[in-house]
Amino acid sequence: MRKDASESQQTLCGPVLQIALPLEWASDAASSPSARTKCPSSAATPAAATKGKPRKWYSLCEEAGKALETAQQVLAGLKLRLHPEKTRVAAIDAGFDFLGYHYMRDKRGRLQKVVSRKSRRRFRERIRELTPRHAGQKRPKAKSCKLHRLRRNKRVLAMIEKVSQYLRDWHGYFHGVRTDWPGHWREYDGYVRQRLRNAISGRYAKGRWQRTLSNELFVELGLTTATALHSSLPQEPLKAAPGPGYPGGSRMR
Repeated sequence: MRKDASESQQTLCGPVLQIALPLEWASDAASSPSARTKCPSSAATPAAATKGKPRKWYSLCEEAGKALETAQQVLAGLKLRLHPEKTRVAAIDAGFDFLGYHYMRDKRGRLQKVVSRKSRRRFRERIRELTPRHAGQKRPKAKSCKLHRLRRNKRVLAMIEKVSQYLRDWHGYFHGVRTDWPGHWREYDGYVRQRLRNAISGRYAKGRWQRTLSNELFVELGLTTATALHSSLPQEPLKAAPGPGYPGGSRMR
């Protein structure tokens, strides 16, 4: 929470409220869009999410709007005001971002939870900071980038340790990802290894550099991977979003 300059007695409320209103489609009981809020002050439904939807959809949007108004009144009594830029009612079918995650429904009606685009961009920015290429860096020959030599390179070892620590911390937050796309974590690992190859070789490393600085070599040097971190956790099968009457169906987790 932070103080508002124009209204010193009120405080902006961050993303602490989430409302999910499940709806069973007339044609497909498993496809159920939901409404959610991030400390809302209004209920604005994207046109793409409402086009062609049945009348019950609009009724559900009205219920969401009433829920937002109730939340606004309750928080106003606590001298809190809702953040106008973090407010909307969204359909899972259209997808939405919440606390670094992106929620969406696949073609089989199952709820998928992946890293949002904004979080992916921040991930890449941080990895670039941890794997710099120095100006005037001497470009080594491929034959000098052998495992026994890299193990004595303090700069490389320190860089890999920092990257590994960041990956552990980053995955500690995003371990809640739920998706059946096998390439989800490999995408992050591939970017990390490419940045390390660039930093070690002093150039955009491709071709023979990918063979010289192989994935196995980085494992030997102690690099942690998001794929390994996630595979060590118990995996739950994807499920459809809770429907009416389902225990706990009023809140997505």
